Amino acid sequence: EFHNRGVDHAESNQLKNAIKLFQQALSLYSKYDEKITRMDRAYTLCNIAHAYKELKKLQLALEFYKQAHTLFLIPSKTPPHIALADLLFDIGLVYSGLEQPENSIEYFQQAFTLYSILDEKKYQAWALGNIGNSYDELGQPQHALENYQQALSLLLTFNGDKIRTELAGMHLNLANTYSSLNEPMQTIYHCHQAISLLSADE
Repeated sequence: EFHNRGVDHAESNQLKNAIKLFQQALSLYSKYDEKITRMDRAYTLCNIAHAYKELKKLQLALEFYKQAHTLFLIPSKTPPHIALADLLFDIGLVYSGLEQPENSIEYFQQAFTLYSILDEKKYQAWALGNIGNSYDELGQPQHALENYQQALSLLLTFNGDKIRTELAGMHLNLANTYSSLNEPMQTIYHCHQAISLLSADE
């Protein structure tokens, strides 16, 4: 009950109240067998982390994501691959927000590996795009370029009408990277591609 009420408050953007309710849910779970409540605790910890992330309290968000990560890694008969992949991705985003690109790359790459196993191509592309962003922050445009190109290839396997914004964003990332590599023709090409995609939405 506490958890569901916490979700309702989070969806209503009452994040501080949501955190209190999720904490109450955790206290309740502690009274039961840990094996039975393990995943309930993990998801509740993730929800607390999500709330702190929205509140821009990134260090607290990271602490709760890490606690959830520990629970997800305990072997079980039905490992929650997609949930674990999403968790790794979220940790990567927090490290990005904390301006720790080396750490963000590590977690985005782990998320990418799981998304690949699950054949979740759109999520693979998002992970690769964020890896590219992190390499860009590190001043490594060639590595950024490689990841952006892989992400674009994956996005192009989808119906363009549904992911126009994502495609345009990836073309802009490529344009910026080619610009930093002093390749004007490629820069112009990807700028035009992004403009065409964004203009089609108008």
